[in-house]
Amino acid sequence: MDKYTTCIEALNSSHDAEELVTTTTLACKLNFEILAHDNPFTIDNSASLVLCASLCKALGKAVKTGLLLGVTEAVSKGLQAIAQISEEAEDDAVLEAIWQKSVPTILKVFANSEDQVAVASCCEIIMNCGYGGLAINLEANKKLSSKLQEILGSLLAHNFPEMTRNMASGAIQALTDHESNGKVIISGSSLVNDLLETMAFSNSLDFSLNVIGALWNLSMIENDAFDVFYRPALLDGVLAMALGVTGEEVEILKNSVAVLANVSDDGKIVGRILDALANDGDTRLQQIAERVELSEGDGGEDAGMLADAKTYLARFQDNLNKEIERRRVKELAARVEVEKQRAAQLEQERELAARVEVEKQRAAQLEQERELAARVKVEKQQQLDQQLLQQQRQQAEEAAKRLELEREEEANQAAAKEEKNNAVVEEIPSPPPLLMKSSSSVSSLKTNKIQQSEGKRDKLTDFTIINMCSVLRVLSLSKYIPQFIENEIDGATIIQCNNIVELTEIGISLTLHSKKLFKWLTDIKRSELRGGGDGEPSRELEALNVTEVGLVLSRLKMASYSAVFLNNEIDGETLSFTKSKTDFEKLNLLPAHTRKLMAHIKVFKCSGVPLSFLNHLD
Repeated sequence: MDKYTTCIEALNSSHDAEELVTTTTLACKLNFEILAHDNPFTIDNSASLVLCASLCKALGKAVKTGLLLGVTEAVSKGLQAIAQISEEAEDDAVLEAIWQKSVPTILKVFANSEDQVAVASCCEIIMNCGYGGLAINLEANKKLSSKLQEILGSLLAHNFPEMTRNMASGAIQALTDHESNGKVIISGSSLVNDLLETMAFSNSLDFSLNVIGALWNLSMIENDAFDVFYRPALLDGVLAMALGVTGEEVEILKNSVAVLANVSDDGKIVGRILDALANDGDTRLQQIAERVELSEGDGGEDAGMLADAKTYLARFQDNLNKEIERRRVKELAARVEVEKQRAAQLEQERELAARVEVEKQRAAQLEQERELAARVKVEKQQQLDQQLLQQQRQQAEEAAKRLELEREEEANQAAAKEEKNNAVVEEIPSPPPLLMKSSSSVSSLKTNKIQQSEGKRDKLTDFTIINMCSVLRVLSLSKYIPQFIENEIDGATIIQCNNIVELTEIGISLTLHSKKLFKWLTDIKRSELRGGGDGEPSRELEALNVTEVGLVLSRLKMASYSAVFLNNEIDGETLSFTKSKTDFEKLNLLPAHTRKLMAHIKVFKCSGVPLSFLNHLD
């Protein structure tokens, strides 16, 4: 005991890597020497509990310090010392003390250490404490139980060393052993899946014993993972493990058959197993039966396990036979039910045939009655048809007379209307010359204006109906004169037309004629906007040269930019393509001048540039 006290003090005072390695190695050596002769942890007394708790606490502190400093050897030695104590402890209270002081250290190692010796030692501690019955009361800590299940399940993967996988599978078997724990500490479908996935690469005898042992433990209880046992992977894995054993692996054979017997107690699962074995003439069950029958073992404990294997195999086969019998009874009941349904169907068919015969007789009688009634009806209808035909002939004659009179009246009205329109057309004067030349060039309009400078020219809104008829005659659209007269279309009306559709609505039926008249109307409107009426004469913006653009800038009090526009050869056509203020950014115009120029360009595009803007300023 004094040696342990000295070891504990040394562990608690170790702070550097060398001291940690020395003290943890000393603890392992001390355990080996003392536990081999006089184990102080086998008796449940206060001194043993205090000593165990103090030693495990000191070792846990050393392991944590070793993790922090990265001293792998100290971590491994410390955990090995704890594992030695847990292996030799025989009392539940002592194991409880070991677990309470070690679980924080174990979780830190799992989370931070990649040393497989340390990880394997953690799994060994869990396994030793797990077999201590209620020493590990994980049932009260569901979160810790779930965490350990996740960690141990991940350590079963084939990429871990054999030592780690063996210890992890041993810990799982200990925590699923309901006989020592009173209840399964860890379970669940994810754990069963982890175990099933490892069966395919189970190369170690210890690992195979632990895996099949854990599956046996889980198959003997009711838990949320029980439904996973009907997966094909379980049947294939267990059968393969049972068929792969040798004479030295009787326990694997017994546990494999035990798993099959336990899960086959469930009616749903035994049915799926039976279906799987029946596919393609599966003979694996027969091979297992022969293996159990022929296995001899080494006597002693092997003889007992073989006897248990035969018992489990008999139970498994009995469950399969019960399922076969249940299916046979079910199939027989189904055939009986089919026969009953068939007999009932035949009875219904006979009754139906009798009803059909009665209906046929009744239908024949009704057919005779209908034929008689039909003949009477036909005779009456013939009489009515003759009377109706006579009336229709009289009405048709009267309608023909009325139609003839209406046609004569319409022909007289049309002839009178045509005579009236012809008279009007002959009296229509020629349209004003300016408006008829509106579709020509702007220069011709100016020439016409000079010629008529003495008098005021007509605007389109002043056109009368007669003037509009003159326009139609000049445009070779005389056929629409009657519609214009009838609809009273004058200049004030037609100037409101904004598209071809509206011209169609006032009587211009052909699309090409509508386009022709609309072009004339558009030219008239443009001509009036650009001085074709009483306003100031103008020129199109696109026709200005570079010098004339400079004159316009001078008129707008922006003469300082004339040189820039001249150097960049900006004429009227270039200005007509401008769409936004960004087009003038490279000319370095002031924002206010840019806005002013854009506003005037917009006006010039619609109404042209007044000639006064093109005169030289004095």
